[in-house]
Amino acid sequence: MAGLAPAAAAGPSSVPLAPADDLFPAVEAPTKAGTYIVQIAGDPVVAYDGGVKGLKATKPAKGEKINPRGRDVVRYVAQLQGKQDAALKAAGGGKKLYSYTYTFNGFAAELSAAAAAKLADAEGVVAVTPDEIRQLDTSSTPDFLGLTDADGLWADLGWPAKAGKKTDGAGEDVIIGIVDSGIWPEHPSLSDRDARGKLVYQQIPGWHGKCTPGEDFKRLAV
Repeated sequence: MAGLAPAAAAGPSSVPLAPADDLFPAVEAPTKAGTYIVQIAGDPVVAYDGGVKGLKATKPAKGEKINPRGRDVVRYVAQLQGKQDAALKAAGGGKKLYSYTYTFNGFAAELSAAAAAKLADAEGVVAVTPDEIRQLDTSSTPDFLGLTDADGLWADLGWPAKAGKKTDGAGEDVIIGIVDSGIWPEHPSLSDRDARGKLVYQQIPGWHGKCTPGEDFKRLAV
């Protein structure tokens, strides 16, 4: 996720957005109710190297990982969440769906059009972006990847970039493997118990994640 350390907060009349181009057109300022991702100024846990009175740095050393249960991390997360909640309240409120603190400082919330617009203009808010489902739709991937260039991969495989001049050997020795295994949670090979029913797998040391089962997953089946 880009933008670990925002350079500045939003101005009074603009929503900071990446420059528009043909692939990523500019997003309009919030004008309707919906779910939004709100980025707040300030470093997330992985980038915070100190500077806030009473809060020690949480940025891990090279090769190290953060400990989400560590005292300094917990305290800094609470500070970030407090600012997020304050920003949401000042904008008129909304339904906060999720708080982001470790690699991105912000939150997801269901907002009215007015609240979203007010947040976009608020001091300390970097960006307010609508949460949208976008479908992949392109026919320019080969050109974008340079496959069709005169010295591109297709030419190396015997398919000159010039239209209408295909030659024998194009794609020769190229192996494409597709593995669509799916998953069957009830299968014995996925059980955490042996043939006698004894629990043989424990939580991985240092693992702090949580499992989110599928909507139709039956816990008792495993």
